[in-house]
Amino acid sequence: MMRALLITLIVVSAPCAALAQIDQDWKSCKAEDPDDATVSACTRLIETNELGPNDRAVAYCHRGSAYWRKGDSDKALADESKAIEINPEFADAYMTRGAFFVDTGDYDRAIAETSRAISIDPRNARAYSNRAFARGRKGDLPVRSPIRPKRSRSTRYRLRLT
Repeated sequence: MMRALLITLIVVSAPCAALAQIDQDWKSCKAEDPDDATVSACTRLIETNELGPNDRAVAYCHRGSAYWRKGDSDKALADESKAIEINPEFADAYMTRGAFFVDTGDYDRAIAETSRAISIDPRNARAYSNRAFARGRKGDLPVRSPIRPKRSRSTRYRLRLT
């Protein structure tokens, strides 16, 4: 009887431990620190069979961001591309690829990637920021008219005929 209870307890608690590990991996994967623990946590999530395609794309995107912050641009670009392959409507992956292309000096691709992110998610402020940064670096910012001070109504103009 005691053995059966122990086996039942192990069988019931095993999924709980696995879920706890997945939860901890998500926290580590989403961390802003460009360290090996972030990459490892994202990799464990990618390799698990517990994630649906959208969550797997998010894990690839976070791991790509971690690689990018670590300076490993080849792996970063590969992961962001994989995230887009899994979910072609994942704006953050396009936004991150755009940031990567700004860093590499490929401003046309950066503008295209960030514009794609904006078309998917018009509220993606980082995509707008990255696109403006790419346009600024390229020298492709829209020309604005200078700001002119407003004149008060009490100012009178005289027409001079000479």
